[in-house]
Amino acid sequence: MTMEKMWEYFHANVERSEREREEDRKLREEEHRLRKEELAELREIVAENTRRAEKIDEGMGKLGIRFGEVVEHLVAPGIRDSFEGHGFLFDMKSARRRKIKEGGKVVAEVDLLLENDEEMMIVEVKARVSSDDVREHAARMERLRGYFDRRGDGRRLMGAIAGAVFWAGDRIAARKAGFFTITQSGDTMEIDVPEGFEPRAW
Repeated sequence: MTMEKMWEYFHANVERSEREREEDRKLREEEHRLRKEELAELREIVAENTRRAEKIDEGMGKLGIRFGEVVEHLVAPGIRDSFEGHGFLFDMKSARRRKIKEGGKVVAEVDLLLENDEEMMIVEVKARVSSDDVREHAARMERLRGYFDRRGDGRRLMGAIAGAVFWAGDRIAARKAGFFTITQSGDTMEIDVPEGFEPRAW
């Protein structure tokens, strides 16, 4: 091979390498552009799904509030008679959700309140009862005990939790906390008092 041929071969290889590098660069740029577009599209899909989930959550929350109101209407009408069947005689009833305030601040919100000269029954009503609801009601009872003590009202406080959906594990947790449990039975709500249950007094 002559020197001239060698130079031609060398230049041809250099040019081919440069073309290959340029093609490779263009391919990488195209891949990068496609990935950016795919990522942007994926972000938009995620954002849209998040917006939809938020709307569903909001709608379910409103539905839960309405369903809770329905449960209150199922619980309230016969609750005094139901407790009477278990030896409690309540002669007054507040069947509308109310805020108990002190010094302009809300101490607690009470769904149903039954009372007589010696006792008060604070009933929390939920569409579906969870263990968190049990803990929150126990904390509510503590706040109410302090509130009534400060007002010189030493009547015994007891609590109950009512729910249209009340799974066995959550009922057990409620009873361990000392609450009466009120569950749906057909078209009515019934107080479920197992043998050996001792209600807690605050």
